[in-house]
Amino acid sequence: MAIENLGWNTSSADNNSIADVHAIIPPNIVLKVVCVAALIMTLVVGVVGNILAMVSITMFKQLRSPSNVIVGGLCISDFTTCTVMTIITIASYLSEGQIFGYLKDGILGNGVCQVYGFLFIQSGGASIYCMVAIAINRYICVCRKHLFLAMFTIKNSVFCVVACHALAAVFSLPPFFNFSRYIFTRNEYICLMDRTGLGLYYLASLATGTGLVPLLIIGTCYIQIGLKIRQVQRQIHSQSGHISKRDIQVTKTLFVVFLSYVLSISPYQFIATFDHSRDPPFGLAVLFFSSSAINPVIYGMMNPQFRRAYRKILKPIGSHPQNNSIEIIVPGPSTTLSIIGQSTDNYNLKEITPKLQ
Repeated sequence: MAIENLGWNTSSADNNSIADVHAIIPPNIVLKVVCVAALIMTLVVGVVGNILAMVSITMFKQLRSPSNVIVGGLCISDFTTCTVMTIITIASYLSEGQIFGYLKDGILGNGVCQVYGFLFIQSGGASIYCMVAIAINRYICVCRKHLFLAMFTIKNSVFCVVACHALAAVFSLPPFFNFSRYIFTRNEYICLMDRTGLGLYYLASLATGTGLVPLLIIGTCYIQIGLKIRQVQRQIHSQSGHISKRDIQVTKTLFVVFLSYVLSISPYQFIATFDHSRDPPFGLAVLFFSSSAINPVIYGMMNPQFRRAYRKILKPIGSHPQNNSIEIIVPGPSTTLSIIGQSTDNYNLKEITPKLQ
């Protein structure tokens, strides 16, 4: 189907003149510097944090749980955002969009523009779908405990992660089939879907499928979890309704991850969805990208197991723990005690098998 039949004027919209492009008022230099600095910080913190989280889940058996497999899927989409997306955005800000080829190809841009638009929606969609899976995981764990072990195995969680990323990719494909387009947005210096013509219908489906419906599911799950925890706290002596402190802590951590994500993407998504008269202002996408760096920091701050794993991984390479064990031979029945550790207020006495004379 020709693009002309889709409600777009290709002669005036697809390839705006170079004169029109040069008519763009560049962003304030101070704002540009601040945005680039924020993106560099997002890149550094996001790369280190997401690698730490993924390595922790892979290396340490106590973190290799079905729930954390889904967290690992979220880390993958966050890693894509804070590397590929952030680096290209920095290059675009510094070159005033020339990396997307707008001077030569107009607002349709080049191949980089098309890949960027695809990844923008795919990584964002994968993140929200992984959060839906996490919310359902927490709901089953807390409110339907008897179903948890059967539903959430490592294998099922891996399948769930693959499905989340695949579904997000499906939502990213329509612009390649003339259902909307990925175009260079000259106010933001990035490439996103066109919000005119059939793009409005695509935007509506995107807002529903990757926004409204997931948020309703996540909100419902966490409301039910909150009510269940409150009920159990009122009946604390009832063993039938017992919820472990660890499950509550994990749920709190993942709920904070969800809140930080919503706060990061809401301003950008609200303007992009409801204000069709203009593009979101320059630099607002930086806040959108920041969520990809915040999540692993939250894991480390709120989850003791992740925090211990981070510390073990970050130990200086080549450092060797000193042997602080002291053997004490007790007279009489030959028994050896080992005092482990140097802290005088926290000795750990470990009894060793008695030695035969």
